Amino acid sequence: MGKEIEIKAKIDNINKVSSWLSNNATFDRAVFQEDILYDFIPKSFIIDRKNLRADEFMRIRCTDQEDILTHKVIRRDSAGNFLCCDEVETIISQDNYENICNILSLFGIKNLDNNDCKDGVTLGTMMERNNFKELIRITKKRKEYHLKEFNIAVDEVSNLGCFIEIESLQSTSDEKLIKIIKNKEIKLLRDIQISANNVIKKGYLDLIMEYKNGKTI
Repeated sequence: MGKEIEIKAKIDNINKVSSWLSNNATFDRAVFQEDILYDFIPKSFIIDRKNLRADEFMRIRCTDQEDILTHKVIRRDSAGNFLCCDEVETIISQDNYENICNILSLFGIKNLDNNDCKDGVTLGTMMERNNFKELIRITKKRKEYHLKEFNIAVDEVSNLGCFIEIESLQSTSDEKLIKIIKNKEIKLLRDIQISANNVIKKGYLDLIMEYKNGKTI
């Protein structure tokens, strides 16, 4: 299980940010993503019904290159702010049958057919037959870069606007060390000339749910 330590910030000028990254970071790829997030009916992931906030979710990410199954558990600091995510994921394919079984077995799905693993649509249909319910869909155009130890994503998210994510994958659970890493990410954000005031301490799940409830970012 990896630990995803990241910051997310709203972008006011995507062309300016893209230009900085083109000159200072290594471009990896451009990809279209549709994220389908699922709730688990027997024990809902939603911890705040009023604001539809969830601290755990299953996600199928469908792209024009591959489909990915992810289980995420959000960790928050003592003040309740987003700290990091525990994340397990695997590419959806029949070759990854065992990895998919290991993730879904946590939710009582034990008799998985190999044919259910051929793509994200097929796997999602199977999950919905086994106590999962589609919660929300998030579509975005993403450009991925890396710089030193950081993965950087620039997103154009439908209905939400443009964002940047700076991420470090670690194995630590030490809150002090996580905050040190986040401070490095904030410094990189400033290097890209994005104000720390633009940092958003919420994930896309929270943001899209707020949008559907009539709130603005």
